[in-house]
Amino acid sequence: MEPGEIIFLVAFLGIQAAMRWIEWEASTERLQRKKAERDKRTELALVLPAFEAAARQMGFRFARETRLFGACIEGDIDGDHVVAQCTAPAEEPWLTTITVWLQAPLPHDVWFRSHWRTGTSLVDDRAGSSEPAADTGDPAFDGLIAVGGRVGAVRALLPAPARHAIATLARGAAVRLRKGEFAYEIFERVTNANRLTALIHSARTALRTLPHLSDVSAALAEAAHSDPVSGVRARCLATLLSEEPDHPRTSGALDAALADPSDSVRVVAATALGERGVPVLREIAMREEGDEEPSARAITLLGRHLPVEQTLAILDSALGRKRLAVAAAAIESLGRSGDAAAFPRLLAVLHGDDTGLAVIAADALGDAASPATELALIQALASSSNPPLQRAITRALGRAGSIAAIAHLRAMLASGECHSSLVPTVQQAIAAIQARLPDASPGQVSLAEGEAGQVALADESDSGRLSIVDKQAGT
Repeated sequence: MEPGEIIFLVAFLGIQAAMRWIEWEASTERLQRKKAERDKRTELALVLPAFEAAARQMGFRFARETRLFGACIEGDIDGDHVVAQCTAPAEEPWLTTITVWLQAPLPHDVWFRSHWRTGTSLVDDRAGSSEPAADTGDPAFDGLIAVGGRVGAVRALLPAPARHAIATLARGAAVRLRKGEFAYEIFERVTNANRLTALIHSARTALRTLPHLSDVSAALAEAAHSDPVSGVRARCLATLLSEEPDHPRTSGALDAALADPSDSVRVVAATALGERGVPVLREIAMREEGDEEPSARAITLLGRHLPVEQTLAILDSALGRKRLAVAAAAIESLGRSGDAAAFPRLLAVLHGDDTGLAVIAADALGDAASPATELALIQALASSSNPPLQRAITRALGRAGSIAAIAHLRAMLASGECHSSLVPTVQQAIAAIQARLPDASPGQVSLAEGEAGQVALADESDSGRLSIVDKQAGT
């Protein structure tokens, strides 16, 4: 047999084998589909009687779902309209969906849904593609449920009992509310009438914990005072201030909030009260224990109402107690103050062991611009080998540096010792100084070596050059 004939024969046999393999795979898939369909028909034979029995018990209408391969019952309970379906579309698991429309309609400008979704939903969920516009302030609830819509209505609609009931459902299923329609979905093949009626009653009971919102601001004021979760109280108070700042109930809510056990709530109230709230903010700022976030927030809000001496004391205490968020807020406040008394402490943090705080201290020194801080930043940049800190110092020099800083930054670039990741930051800092200082335009900087800190402008003929003048050489 000729070589060409052998090649042809091998190719022919290979094609035949491949076709038989494809036919075998297709046949196997057909057999698997038929088996899955037989299995679902067997399971459906158990679902249908349960739905028929539940329909009789509840006075509902029963229907067999031919298109979706399942069963459905529909009817009214005390004016609430309910649809319960158990379906298993082709190659999908069984899904039981309870949909409820309350007799007293829910607001259409609020939606929520569990973060976990089935992916085979029978319910229109166009809101699911949107990012939540609000949260409730309850971490346990917000970790399970995304919420959106008008913020005031969202927070007023979800008091503690409602959050608890909805979250209980969401721990084992997908829940959603949109345009007044509530759906509760669970991967389960229901084969018991009592189980089905229990699911329906659970959905209705949870949904009925949502209050009828006849007065949103009143509901917000009540939640700001009595909700057991401090984060909810703080957000409801802030929302009330935003939506009804001049209402008498808002004034009463603020007065009550000043005595709240949570500093987070007190910060919201004290901020809204202006000068009257300053003593409360100062007390929270100087707290040495407890939640750091409200203390840090109070320091930021106080600004110049917090004397530098007190801010330094807060910083020392926070550093000693490892209250890093408070320390960071104190450092930023000291930088904004521009007070010379803060300089030694900021410099100590800049050279400390905590890189995060050192970066914040570099930014603060950049805010407190002065010849002394510029020199300290230049020296720190020369001695540091920490890239994040180097970038922070360079950015600070860009904001507060003078012509002297340009000379040192250009020398860094010229030396070749500047890490490649730092080069863009150095270039941006130089450009920022040049934009801020007309006399620091490109090509005009020369450094007189041997005369500490002395920088002069070069002649235009030396444009683009950095010249180092050696006095001893007389050049």
